[in-house]
Amino acid sequence: IEEACRKQNINCMFLLLEDKKIDGSFEQPIPYSQIMERLKHTKAILEICKDQQDGLTLRALEAISFNCKLITNNKKIYHEKYFDESNTLIIDESNLDTIAAFLQKTHGGFPREAVKYYSVETWLDRFDTKSS
Repeated sequence: IEEACRKQNINCMFLLLEDKKIDGSFEQPIPYSQIMERLKHTKAILEICKDQQDGLTLRALEAISFNCKLITNNKKIYHEKYFDESNTLIIDESNLDTIAAFLQKTHGGFPREAVKYYSVETWLDRFDTKSS
């Protein structure tokens, strides 16, 4: 993905959000407060899900919260309330060359009802209602 972005002259920064062993050394995790600060200044979030991922991830919710585009390999996101081709690109190995065109499209924003539905407050209300 990084190579595809560079070929399309996309200025990008990739951050791994887990403490993983990379090339024999351990990377220090970035505090989430720093990640949130960086999200305020980004156009898009890249999310790479494992095959067994089911449902939304925090990256998708961050895209809504920070009103930035989402690039993901999670095909199930197509069925979410806010899915729109102007704000979400579902990628696989066959369409990595479309990332630049997607980023150049006008971001339609997320519908107000989707922003509210996926907000922390509403999510907590739904969770509280289900556990009662």
